[in-house]
Amino acid sequence: MRNFALSLLGILIATSVNAQTTLVFSGVQAPVVAISEEVLRKAYQRIGIQIRIIKQPGKRALRSSNSGKTDGEVMRSKGINEEYSNLIMVPVPVNFVDIVVFTKNVEFTVNSPQSLKPYKIGIRRGVKISERLTKGLNTLVVDRQEQLLSILDRGRVDVILMSRLGGVAQIKELKLRGIKILEPPLATGSRYHYLHSKHENLVTKITESLKKMEEGGEIKKIRNQYISKQYQSYAPL
Repeated sequence: MRNFALSLLGILIATSVNAQTTLVFSGVQAPVVAISEEVLRKAYQRIGIQIRIIKQPGKRALRSSNSGKTDGEVMRSKGINEEYSNLIMVPVPVNFVDIVVFTKNVEFTVNSPQSLKPYKIGIRRGVKISERLTKGLNTLVVDRQEQLLSILDRGRVDVILMSRLGGVAQIKELKLRGIKILEPPLATGSRYHYLHSKHENLVTKITESLKKMEEGGEIKKIRNQYISKQYQSYAPL
């Protein structure tokens, strides 16, 4: 009987520990986020924590994480906590995003936002970096990512701004032809993981875990493997 009671107690303790060591993060539906998810899974495994990701639209995800409904954000740009004050940035980049120019019928050298001035530009509503880069220029704003590729393919705009990985994934999914990337990127930005303030005690641990992965080249390896897979069947012809 005593052994049975001890076994039952062990099960209850294990169940309690597992419940306490599973975190749920908000993440938007985008190819580049998949890289950050894999990085975080490995980083949290190192400190004995399992994670689960809930995919939500961008602003809803931030509202969920800032309110504490989820435990944080998979990845966001630096400084998002200035507006969403309950989020704490983990100071090791888990990813970075290239914002590039996609085109079909025009070619030019991309050296600054001003190089876009002669052209009609498609951007996605709510993407702050695209809005900033095209301020004062001739833009057509759409609500969804796939709409950007559609208006470019149909000639309604000359160029569009998108993340490199997001654009390539969407081109493959829509089976579009003739769309090219103009190099170099117009902007590159690091992306960081955020925890809700209720998990402030975890910031140091996950920072150290991510730092070891960064120094050991694991983050770069995860990113490169994903990019290689995405580009494998991409032929911009």
